[in-house]
Amino acid sequence: METTRSFVSDLITKGASYFFAVSNGLVVGWCDIVRHDRPGMSHSGHLGMGVIPSHRAQGIGRTLLRKTIDDSFSKGLERIELEVFASNQRAHRLYVQSGFVEEGRKRNARFLDGEYDDFIIMSLLRNTEQRDAADSR
Repeated sequence: METTRSFVSDLITKGASYFFAVSNGLVVGWCDIVRHDRPGMSHSGHLGMGVIPSHRAQGIGRTLLRKTIDDSFSKGLERIELEVFASNQRAHRLYVQSGFVEEGRKRNARFLDGEYDDFIIMSLLRNTEQRDAADSR
């Protein structure tokens, strides 16, 4: 709990885009985009998100993602990047529908329970043509 508290506090201090969904006093979903702080990289940020299993397929993730993307772009970000496990087809579909484009793949990036899984690398640019095409889907 303290690690999470510290992480969220750091996000707030850095002015990161961070939203969460609450149901009956319980956090059921979250989405954040953290700006890179390395020289030459501050125009981009990394996305992380999750929705607890009992609250998936209700539009929570889509809503959190849209609000967080819009907030990040309003704060001057021009690029948002993420990695998603190839086996997480639901998340991958959400990202594609939201305008993210595949840029590459880290093969066998995870080995868990005797199974390998690839990381798919994706990004979304602030470029309005790219976002307009995604919104028309």
